[in-house]
Amino acid sequence: METEAEVKPVIHEEGITYSYITHNSLFLLAVSRTNANAASTLYFLHRLVDVFKYYFEARARAAHAVLQMRPRHAGSSRQLPRQFAAS
Repeated sequence: METEAEVKPVIHEEGITYSYITHNSLFLLAVSRTNANAASTLYFLHRLVDVFKYYFEARARAAHAVLQMRPRHAGSSRQLPRQFAAS
């Protein structure tokens, strides 16, 4: 079995280039039949991880904020701010 240091992030077999990165336990793979720039492809995959992290962190913050604003019981007098109120 290959160690992590021996595994290459870009593999070329039968005219197809496979470029991948790992983030935590997630693999992101880019496949190309053309002569794509390997450095640009790997950079793109790393930026994609950044976009996913930002998106899911923002979604989690928004969900947490909405949960905190809900009334705790039926007799609560707290109201949602105007931007969250139903139109």
